[in-house]
Amino acid sequence: MIMRSVNLFSIFRFVPIILVLIVVLVVFFSLPPKQIVIETGPPNGFFDRTAHYIQQKLWTYGIEAKIKNTLKTISIVEHVNDINSSVDVGFVAQDLSNQNIGNVSSLGSIMIEPLFAFYRRELKLASPKNLEGLTIAMGPKGGGTRVLAENLLNSFGVNEKNTTFLPITQLQSIAEIKAGRIDVAFFLQPPETEYIKKLGTHSELALLSFNNSEAISRNFDYLKNIKIPEGGFDLEQNLPSKDIKAIGIPVTVVGKKSLDPAIAVIISYILKERFSGATLVTDANTLPADLEPRLYLNRNAEKVFQNGLPEIFFVFPFKIAALLWNIGLPLLSFLGIAIVINSFYRSIGFWSPVELWQKARLKNDLKILENIRASIDPEKNPSVLEQETIEKMSQKYDIGKVTIHQLRPDPLVKTGHAEVARLIKEIGRTQ
Repeated sequence: MIMRSVNLFSIFRFVPIILVLIVVLVVFFSLPPKQIVIETGPPNGFFDRTAHYIQQKLWTYGIEAKIKNTLKTISIVEHVNDINSSVDVGFVAQDLSNQNIGNVSSLGSIMIEPLFAFYRRELKLASPKNLEGLTIAMGPKGGGTRVLAENLLNSFGVNEKNTTFLPITQLQSIAEIKAGRIDVAFFLQPPETEYIKKLGTHSELALLSFNNSEAISRNFDYLKNIKIPEGGFDLEQNLPSKDIKAIGIPVTVVGKKSLDPAIAVIISYILKERFSGATLVTDANTLPADLEPRLYLNRNAEKVFQNGLPEIFFVFPFKIAALLWNIGLPLLSFLGIAIVINSFYRSIGFWSPVELWQKARLKNDLKILENIRASIDPEKNPSVLEQETIEKMSQKYDIGKVTIHQLRPDPLVKTGHAEVARLIKEIGRTQ
């Protein structure tokens, strides 16, 4: 019994080592990853260009971003949502009402892409309903343009039963509509895209106006009611010659909910720096924003959009700043909460968690001394271990000791000192 109590005290000497090991492990697992995977759309598209921009910027922070292209852009969010998938970040511009997105959060909507419908001017189309019976380039099946255009036209009674939908690429669509071999071509692209401007100023083409765009945005809550302003494509030629009512869809950068917090901060900052300017359909400093109704905005991204890049990332190298951001700030918050709880317990007259721990520690230490006193043989000197224990107890319960959490002499420590002094005195008398 005596040795068991003494050994227990000896074991406590290893607690600092265990705590250091725990801290090392926490630090190791809190370091940001050296590599992430970004899934994007077809090469040279808006998704792809943005992904490469993010890749270049991340490289300056020592983070490698691998880019994965796909023609089926509507499947990107599924890959981001899959916890077993290697995809960390992706792009969304689609209806998410029937998608499984429980593991996905938004890093910000960076663009509103209009759905452009260019047609041969001679057709003089006034409504999407007029597209029935024509030959339309819709984009490959599974692509964002195809899905959005089909859903929209179906609401006007235009479908594959009464109209020809061609599953050709954007480059093919451009060539075919310019040559007059098809009637209409749909494009889901930012208005600043170069070939969109060229199509908008083409003498034989016109842009379809969705005159009931407001009603469309009410029926499809993931779409936005926008307009292409008069002269937006060319001020000198005043093209288009009048405001064009249009509908658009937000392009949102998404990431796994488990995405490293510091990585989320940096990507959000990159997006804010790149996409805060005015576009043909949005004012300056309105993007990035929380425009996707079915996704929660990542809290780190929200902080960046509101306040900019946290100062800690300017002061320290990225790895140190990332470590402090990932573990330092939550740790400070935890300590603050612990102090508040401790103070609350004391204010209502209960033992605080700290005092309960001190009481338990005191009880155990007194038991150790009592066991030493009971085991001492008057004819023999105490063992080296017993002498060390007595010395440590004397130092541990020094009456002048001030506890950090109270910054004043602790009553428990005073009581402990008196009890320890009494037992040590009795042990000396026994010797």
